[in-house]
Amino acid sequence: MSALRQTASVLLLVLAAVVGASWLPGTWLQEHVVDRDGFLEVAEPMGEDASTQHALTDAAVDELLSSDVIPSSVRGAVAPYAKEQASSFTTTSAYREMWDDSMGSVHDGLFASGDSAIEVDLSPAVDSLMDPIEEKLPFGITLPRPDHPTATLTTIPDLPALRAAAQVLPYASWALPVMIVLMVLALIVADRRRAALLGAGISTLVAGATGLLLAAGIGALVPASIDGAGFLGPIVQGFEARFSADIAPRATVMTGVGAGIIVVGAVLLAVVRRPARR
Repeated sequence: MSALRQTASVLLLVLAAVVGASWLPGTWLQEHVVDRDGFLEVAEPMGEDASTQHALTDAAVDELLSSDVIPSSVRGAVAPYAKEQASSFTTTSAYREMWDDSMGSVHDGLFASGDSAIEVDLSPAVDSLMDPIEEKLPFGITLPRPDHPTATLTTIPDLPALRAAAQVLPYASWALPVMIVLMVLALIVADRRRAALLGAGISTLVAGATGLLLAAGIGALVPASIDGAGFLGPIVQGFEARFSADIAPRATVMTGVGAGIIVVGAVLLAVVRRPARR
């Protein structure tokens, strides 16, 4: 019976370590990837990245120059000026509107079935770029705006694993209380409770150390096809950096708590094993 109780206690502690290891990454992914508002909150400052800015503004300029709204006779003359104006466009509210719309499309594409082409509405950019271009044209020429200008920025591959994870991640916040319950049950079931307390510390430390390893190596877990994509790559890398910055401090605390419990358990074991003085 004693061996059975010890085995049950060990299994509960192993399960506690597995559940605890999922808590930090699971809750972060739910709050900042699955949740649309959380995703947009992380993505918003990435609009300041030069490579993503160029992806949007270059698409807008290319749409203008390839359309029929600018006469071919003056297209070559206005092209350099259009690209020059595109850089100043990134400081406008219209750019922010276009960026937010693009990130909303990226979020939707992550959880869509099949490959998803991310298209951006270029209307805000076109409207902002056309006025200064018209000022450079002779005789006060005005140009018509293109109807529904759009451009495909990137294609997100089908991610069935992410869709499956999105069904489970809303329950990730329960992982920590479940871990605690499992450790309490292990202490109750154990025949040697001081040793079980030491095991609870090890479980907590393992869960925290797993978080530290994920924070340090999250980039290696992301497929290279996504991490290195032209438009999507810098965005994914920004999320990786945010993940590491958020997870590492919490995982450090969790590891420290586990180490503290290990020390307490070791001290109690040493006390009980110390021979009584006569």
